[in-house]
This record gives sequence, C-alpha cells and structure tokens, in this order.
Amino acid sequence: EVTHRLEETVSSEEQLNELNLELKKQMAEMVSEYDDDRRVALERCQNACLQLHEDSSRKMRSDLHEEFENERRLVEESHQQQLMQLKSELNEALKTVDDIKQLYINVCEEKNRLDGKHSEEVKLSEDQLTKLKEAMLVEKDEALEKLKQSLADSHRVEMMSAKEKWQKDQEPETDRLIETK
Repeated sequence: EVTHRLEETVSSEEQLNELNLELKKQMAEMVSEYDDDRRVALERCQNACLQLHEDSSRKMRSDLHEEFENERRLVEESHQQQLMQLKSELNEALKTVDDIKQLYINVCEEKNRLDGKHSEEVKLSEDQLTKLKEAMLVEKDEALEKLKQSLADSHRVEMMSAKEKWQKDQEPETDRLIETK
C-alpha cells in the first residue's frame, strides 16, 4: 500500500508539475497579451499626442507669422521715420563739417602766413644776434689786449720800481761789503 501511495504521490506530483507548467505558460501568454495591449494603447496615445502637437504647432506658427508680419510692418514704418530723421541730421552735420573745413583752411593759411613772418623775424633776430656776438667778441678781444698791455706796463713799472728800491736798500750793504774788502 505504501508503494501504491508512493506511486499516487509521484503521479500527483507529476500532475501538479504539469499543471504548474501550464499555469506558467498561461501567465506568460497573459503578460504578453497585456504588454501587447499596453504597447498598442501607448502607440495610440503617442500618435494622438503627436497629432495634437502638430496641430498646435501649425496653429501657433500661423498666429506667430501673422503677429510677426504686423510687428515687422510697424518696425519698418518706425525705421523709415528714423531713417528720414537721420538723413536730415546727417545733412546738417555735413554742412557743419564743410563750414569747419573752411574755417580750418583759413586758420592753416593764417598760421602759414604767421609762421613765415615769424621765421623772417627769427632769422633777422638771429642775424642781429650773430652780428652783436661778433662785435662783442671783437670788443672783448680788444679789451683783453688792452688789459694785457696795461698789466704788462704796470708790471714793468712795478718791477723797475721794486728793482730800484732793492738797489737802494742794498746800496749801503754793498758799500759796506766793498769797504770791508
């Protein structure tokens, strides 16, 4: 009986294993079906979102294009007005530049005239200064020559006077020396 029971248990275990395998297979099929359904639903959702996005983008693009055209027209009008204003200011500035150029030319001509006059005056002053220097050098040389001559004469007179004095001072001594000899 134990054998029989053992056989029944083994048979029962085999049936349970088969049943377990069958259940696993069914579960795998159910999971696969669920995944397929989910994937299909997800694709439908993605397609709907993409379509909504494309429709919204098209509408937004159209609205933005219309808004851009209006703004562009307003900016263009504003720029035309600014351009006319700038052209007017440029013409005034060019006229002012022309006036300043003419003043500059006049100032340069006056400067050149004054430079020429100044150069002539400087040359004349330099010529006069050179002549004055030459005259002063000649005068200095003459004064030095006179001073040398005067000093030489004075020195000669002093030397002669000193010699005579010395001779006078030495005469009694010389006489005494002669008498002693």
